Amino acid sequence: IEFMRKWIVVLAIIFLAAAGSYLYLFREHRDIKNEKPELIITSALIISEFIQEPSKSEQKYLNKTIQVSGIIKEINPRGLLLSDGIYCTINDSLAHSSLNIETQITIKGRVIGFDDLLEQIKLDQCFILN
Repeated sequence: IEFMRKWIVVLAIIFLAAAGSYLYLFREHRDIKNEKPELIITSALIISEFIQEPSKSEQKYLNKTIQVSGIIKEINPRGLLLSDGIYCTINDSLAHSSLNIETQITIKGRVIGFDDLLEQIKLDQCFILN
């Protein structure tokens, strides 16, 4: 009977470890479009924070959903560049978009990093709010 208990405990531990690993690896992806932004900020303010204190800013913003407004400086099929150096990868194609350069825009996306060579903040999973 003691031998049986040990096997039951071992099997229970293996099952819990396997179930935990499965749930960790195959969890739901974030739905940025429906997430509430953790911060609402202008492109000028966020870029100045990253230039002045990059490591502190990464701790504050990295992997967070933000809403940022700025002026469109460049448009390509995969994304757009806002004034002051915010590059947004857009989920929807911009090929047939009615966006224009030098237009004020507000987007929501996830901060994935800061490119200190180009001095650009990178956002992905972006959605145009206006």
